[in-house]
Amino acid sequence: MRAADVAGLGLAGMMLCAGTAQAQTYAAGLGYGTQGLEAHAAVAVTERLALRGTLSDLSYSVSDLKGSNVSYDAKADFSTVGAFLDWRPFDTPLTLTAGGYFGDRKVKLRAAPTGNVTIGGVTYTPAQAGTLDGVFDLGDAAPYLGIAWDTTFAHEGPGFAWRAALGVAFGDPAVTLTSSTGLVAAADLA
Repeated sequence: MRAADVAGLGLAGMMLCAGTAQAQTYAAGLGYGTQGLEAHAAVAVTERLALRGTLSDLSYSVSDLKGSNVSYDAKADFSTVGAFLDWRPFDTPLTLTAGGYFGDRKVKLRAAPTGNVTIGGVTYTPAQAGTLDGVFDLGDAAPYLGIAWDTTFAHEGPGFAWRAALGVAFGDPAVTLTSSTGLVAAADLA
């Protein structure tokens, strides 16, 4: 696995899913993870196997971050659908998950030099460099493997459940950089 493949890492920390289970066959809930606000729906296929789908949305931006001679703006936009197979190998809430995220997952960056900057061994003034725009595209599909403590189908009867998950979404991200002035060599931005 290349280092770029790990860049699509997704770490779903504590996700609280208040789910209601009816006769232990289906559940619905809400959560929050690295893909943003999530809506979940799950169906128990067997006592230890479930199919789960998610709809996720994240929009986050930061402006005017100061670096050494550079001011940065960044915006993350994720809008995904997830499809997962959850397996409880033991008679506990311990759950192993395989599946994937599908949809738009991009981070856009803008850097505006406030002083001279060196790019690819060449020093540029702010006027020569202009603004540098970058897009970090995580791709439209990312396989996912994870482990969770999920009480959704691990208890008797209807009620509330919760899920805490930790996993990795694999991908092949692409990064593109452009200069607004065109004076910065494309090879130096690659």
